[in-house]
Formats: sequence, structure tokens, C-alpha cells
Amino acid sequence: MPYQNADLTNNILPTVDQLRKYLRLANTPTQNGAQRDVRALMTFLQRLCEVDLYLMGLVQTRKLAIQTYPFDIRLPQEYKISPLEEKQLTETKRRFRRGKISDLIADIMNGILYGMSAVRLEWENTPFGTMVANKFSYDLSDLDFSDETNGLYEITNGNTLTKSELDPEVHILTRHNPLENRKFYIGSFMRSAMMLSYLKYHTRWDWRDLNKRHGIPSTYATHPDGIDDAEVSKLITMVEKLKNDSVAVFPDYVKILYDDALKNDSKESFNQFISAANTELAILLHGQNLTTEIKQGSKAAAEVHSTVDDLIIVSDLSKVQQIISEQYLKHDYLLNYGEPKNDFFEFVFVQDEQEDFESNSRIITNLFSDPELRKQIPLKKSEVYKKLNFTPPADGDEVFN
Repeated sequence: MPYQNADLTNNILPTVDQLRKYLRLANTPTQNGAQRDVRALMTFLQRLCEVDLYLMGLVQTRKLAIQTYPFDIRLPQEYKISPLEEKQLTETKRRFRRGKISDLIADIMNGILYGMSAVRLEWENTPFGTMVANKFSYDLSDLDFSDETNGLYEITNGNTLTKSELDPEVHILTRHNPLENRKFYIGSFMRSAMMLSYLKYHTRWDWRDLNKRHGIPSTYATHPDGIDDAEVSKLITMVEKLKNDSVAVFPDYVKILYDDALKNDSKESFNQFISAANTELAILLHGQNLTTEIKQGSKAAAEVHSTVDDLIIVSDLSKVQQIISEQYLKHDYLLNYGEPKNDFFEFVFVQDEQEDFESNSRIITNLFSDPELRKQIPLKKSEVYKKLNFTPPADGDEVFN
């Protein structure tokens, strides 16, 4: 059962003192009987997107940038693939598809953004080979960095804090630390974002309270010198009635004034703080401000910002490729075929320019319609399927004749 943070049972976010406690527990070195406890901090970090919709948008944009990329499984390009490897590759892709292994991309991205994630794979023997039948994701609050390896601990939630290292043979493990000089910086990018989102949330409530006091313009009255205290008291009562009921009757000698300055100043300062916080969050997660930071006509600046965001995407793509290739595809190959003749298959994102499948179709049709051209330019079947975005049929698939 996932860890339950009692501080968040009836509250959206913790108090400042509770947050200090979370950081102190997460920063405690594991030594002399003391143990680092990251559970409270991780439950807090997972709550942030609920209260900061701008942060949620940044997180989803970064995750979707990777999840929507086309991908492929292949033998490393330095090797010429044999007929046997072609068959194994087709079978591997089928197991990948039937096991819905692409779902792991979202979990790996959570690991990059939050510092760690884990998915347990349940392998079964099937007519398609030994493949993943089920996947079980861990709650991020049940995980911690391993002190001995580059793996992860599972935390057992009970009276005594107990940690056991997760078996890399049956898990997809993601561990990410953007601050290499801090060995156990738990929380990754979301930890760096937490104070900005925390302050934005509480600033909204402070602004609400200010609006309760000054939501309508300040109202006051002036009167000539010389009136007695009883008359002043009557005027104060009339001003209060005007503020509450919008209607009041005053003597001719009283002048009623309104002051919008306080309300406008509070609104402007609130908007400036939120805008500055959003800019820093965008730079943290995307390397740029996604809104209006680039001035119109500044093509060079826009290209630099685009390049920075592209570098972040490439970094995420590389991390996901490495994890799926080394932790899933390698294991799949060993279970089904043993040690490879050349190398293990690899998972790759297709980062080249997208194919124009319609144009490819016309070119291939023209080649096939001319017997002489077909002799001069023989086509490799696997490349034809790729250029048309078709999947080669596997044994048993129904095909058109």
C-alpha cells in the first residue's frame, strides 16, 4: 500500500514547517542507524501539479514531446542483418507491441522529472515467445536511491522504515539527478520547482484575502473643521453603510471620495510575481519561456530558444532509448534467443525528417511498373515497407494476394 502522508489528508499542501521537516528527512545521510526518509517529500512533489496548472502544462508538454515521437526497434546499423535476425526482429516487435511496452515511456519520463520511477515486469511463456504479460508501476513515494548501486530501493511502509533493493532483472528502473555534485538529490526537476509553485499557491490566497479587505475601492469622506465628535461618529456610520449597501445619505457639507490605488497596486504586484515565477518554471523544464519572452522579429533569439528546447528533448530521448534498450530489449532477447551473434536489438526514436509516404508510394509504384527499372534498381523489401509506413506481415497474419 502506498505511503499515506497524514499532513496532506485534509490539506492540499503542507505548512512551511512541515516542508522543512520533509527536506530534513530527505537530506539525512544513511549512516549510524539513521535512515534517509524521502516518502513525505515525494508525496508533496506529486501534489504540486494539482495546485499549479501552469506547472502541469509544462510537465505534460515535456512528456508528450517524447511520447508522440515515432520509434523503431532495429539491429545496430553497423551490422548487416541476417535472415534469422530479420525473423527475430519481427518477433521482437510483435512482443513489444502486444506487451504494450511503449507505455513505459510515460513511467520513464516520470523518473526523469521526479528523480526516480520503477515498473515491475511479469514475464510469461506464450505462443509468441517469453513476453511481458503484466506491468506494475510503483508509487514514487515508495522508492529511494540505492546507496550501494545505481539502482533503487523499495520502501516498506510500516512501523519501522525498511528498504530492499529492486531486482533489475524484473524491473524497469529510472534514476535521474540533474545535480551531479549532490549525490542524493531526491526529486530532480520537480524538487527545484517546488518552492516557486508553493509560493504561487499561497500568494493566490494572500491576494484573495487582500481583495476581501480592498476588493472594492477604499471609501472615505471629508468634512469641514469644527463639527463635534458626535457628528463625526454619524459620518463614519454613513460611510460604513455606503461600503456595505452602496446607498447612504450624507449632509451637503460632506464630500465622498474613492481610492482605487491600493486595489490596482496589489493586482499589479500579484501579476508580476506570477509572471516571473512562470518564466523561471518554463526555463527550468524547457530551457526557455514558452510565452512572450521572445520579441517579435527576433529570429536569432527564437532560434537559440528553439535549440535549447531541442537539446532537452534530445536528452530525454536518449535516456528513454537507453533504458528500454538495456533494461527491456536485452532481457527479451536473452529469454527468447540467448546470446546474440552480433548485438542486441536497440530501441530508437526516429529523429530524422518525417517521411513523405505519399511521395514514396508514387516512386515505388513507378519503379514496379517498369520491368527495366526494377532490374536496374532492385528494392529491399524491408525498406519498401518502411518507406510506405507499413508493418511487414508475420507468420500467420492474413495478407492480400
